[in-house]
Amino acid sequence: MKIPSTLRVLLKLGVSGAVIVAIGATVLVSSSPGEVKEAEADLTDFLTGPRAEQRNFERVIAESGLKPRSYDYNGNDVYFAAGDSELSPTELLEYYQERFHAVGVNSKAYTEPLLRPGPTANVYQDAFKDPAYLEQNHAMINGEVVPLHVTEDLVAMGSMVPRKTTDDIADLVETWNHSQNGGLDIEENMRSYRMIEARRNPDTGGSTVTATWAADGFDPKLIRDPDAVGSRPDMSVPACAGCERVSRLAGNNPGEPYVVNLYKSHAAPASIERFYRAAMENRGWTLSESTELLDEYARHVPQLAAVHGELLNFERDGHHVSLIIDEDERGDTMVVSIEEGPKPL
Repeated sequence: MKIPSTLRVLLKLGVSGAVIVAIGATVLVSSSPGEVKEAEADLTDFLTGPRAEQRNFERVIAESGLKPRSYDYNGNDVYFAAGDSELSPTELLEYYQERFHAVGVNSKAYTEPLLRPGPTANVYQDAFKDPAYLEQNHAMINGEVVPLHVTEDLVAMGSMVPRKTTDDIADLVETWNHSQNGGLDIEENMRSYRMIEARRNPDTGGSTVTATWAADGFDPKLIRDPDAVGSRPDMSVPACAGCERVSRLAGNNPGEPYVVNLYKSHAAPASIERFYRAAMENRGWTLSESTELLDEYARHVPQLAAVHGELLNFERDGHHVSLIIDEDERGDTMVVSIEEGPKPL
């Protein structure tokens, strides 16, 4: 079992967390001294997993004060939670590991990172001969939440949850399906994933905590192919001509209706902008008067000032659509479409 292959899949899935972090930044909650703030909603609202260890993982997340929100990500139900804590990243590592061990998610508390730094930057030790490393490797692909990266400023923990769990690593690997190239088919054998990140907040001295995980029945193939069977189409906002859909994210809360699509195109940004101005108008959308004001405002906001493309806002019957058209570092044009419907009264 080569650990890099599993980590690549987990890190790829971490992209979903990154997207949700960007969209869900407003859900950050404050903390009381020394701990994460208590969740605002009842704990049982978040215990969705049909299996005991899934429910217990979600219980620890909710008990720590993070308030999960549910999203449809490329046809998968995923959850995201975020919060601020006065604990340092390493203190949060100890807290979560102790709780995961106590409720049975983990067989023990893990403190050493799976990625162990080598003699130079971006080089990691070959620890396959270390029994403790192999044990932790097995734990990670068996659903236990183990540290992947640990520094004073950043702690990342995660795991994949296999369709079948076992205490025997040889038996686990032997019964897994294999890919066409002969290696273990991680995607075929995964039914969920769990990721937690604690990053030091330089403004408070504490940490910003984010967690993302998937409901049982998660299909990793939909992450690679957002147009595969099971993903949902969007009829209100057209895909630009020649565009490839990269991802689709939609809130599952009826009280917060919105959908975010990410497209990629080889066409020039100006061409894409002309397409959307015409296509949206033909569908009855009106270019909002706030477009120019938002564009001017964005130039003075550090997080938005880095976006050198165009910001377009459209309105129709209480619905709002924002389009961000920008060129990435590879020269492709990226289009973010954010559609927000009227909130229920």
